[in-house]
Amino acid sequence: MKYFTILLSVFFLSISLLSARIITVDNRPGAQYQTLSQAISATQEGDTVLVMGSEKVYDNINITKNRVTVIGPGYFLDENIGFQANINPAQVGQVTFNPGTVESVVQGLYITKGVSMYGKKCILERNYVSGSTSGGGGVRVENQQDSCIIRQNYINTSSSFTTLFGGSNTIYIYNNYIKASILNIEAQSGEIYNNVINTNTSIMNINYYNNIQISGNFTAPNVIPYNNIGNSIQYGSTNGNQSNVDMASVFTNDSSSTDDQYLLNPAGPAVGAGFGGIDCGMFDDSFGYKYILSGIPAIPSIYEFSSDAALENVTIKVRSNL
Repeated sequence: MKYFTILLSVFFLSISLLSARIITVDNRPGAQYQTLSQAISATQEGDTVLVMGSEKVYDNINITKNRVTVIGPGYFLDENIGFQANINPAQVGQVTFNPGTVESVVQGLYITKGVSMYGKKCILERNYVSGSTSGGGGVRVENQQDSCIIRQNYINTSSSFTTLFGGSNTIYIYNNYIKASILNIEAQSGEIYNNVINTNTSIMNINYYNNIQISGNFTAPNVIPYNNIGNSIQYGSTNGNQSNVDMASVFTNDSSSTDDQYLLNPAGPAVGAGFGGIDCGMFDDSFGYKYILSGIPAIPSIYEFSSDAALENVTIKVRSNL
C-alpha cells in the first residue's frame, strides 16, 4: 500500500506541469478515483486523467467532453524491460470518443474491447487495441467523426478495422502495427502511411504510401499506392512499390519482445525505400511520430524503485520519455 502511494505521488509530481488539472485513477487505494467512469465524469475541458497500471481490468472509457487526455503506462512492459517500475498495464474495456467530442486523446492503454470513434480531431495513440466493440469491430471509425488520428498503436484484433456508413470525412492512420480481420477504410480524404499491415486491406479516396504488408490482399479501386512493400503481388512494381519481398529480409525479427521484431533490418529493402527516400514501416521518424516500443507515453516515468523494508530509504529513477 505504502509502496504504491509513493509511486503514485512521485508520478503525479513528475508531470504536474502537464495541464491545469490532473486526475489520478488506480483501482487500488491511494488515487483520487478507483474507476474510470468516475474520473472521466469529473473532468473539465483540458484535464488529464492518469491511469495507473494494475493486475485488475478497469471499466470502459466514454469520453463526452472536449480536450480531455487519458494516459496509461504502456503495454508489453514485462517484455521491454526498463520502461516502468510497475510492469502492469492499465487494462480497460471499450474506448468510445462520443459524438460532439473534440480534440480528446487516449494513449498508453491496453484496450480489451475495441475502440469506437465518433469525435472530431480526436487522437488514438500508443495503445494496444484488442477485442471488439459492443457494436462490432475492433476499431470503428464512425460517420460522424472528422480528422481523427490513429497513430503509433499496436492493433491486434480478430475483428475489423473499418470506417462505417459510406466513409468518414478525413482520417489519418500512420506508424501502427495493424492485425485485424480486415482493414477497410473509405473516406472523403486522408492518409495511410508507414504502417505494418497484417491483414486484407481495402481503401478508397486515401493517399497510401510507405506501408509494409506482411500478409493479405490489397484492393484500392481509385487509389494509386506509392512506395509500399508487399509479401506478395499486392502493389505491383511501379511507383516505387516492391512485390514478393521476403519479410525475413525486411525486419530484424528480434524475438526479445512482441513489437521490436518489426524494427527494420539496416541492410534490408525497406530502408530508404519510402516516398521521398525515407524508410517504410512503423519505426520511421521522418514526421516525428515513429512507433514507440510498449507505447510509452511522452511523459516522465518511474523505471526503477528500490528501498529498505521500512520504506525509509527510497531510491527512485525517472525517465523523461520526451
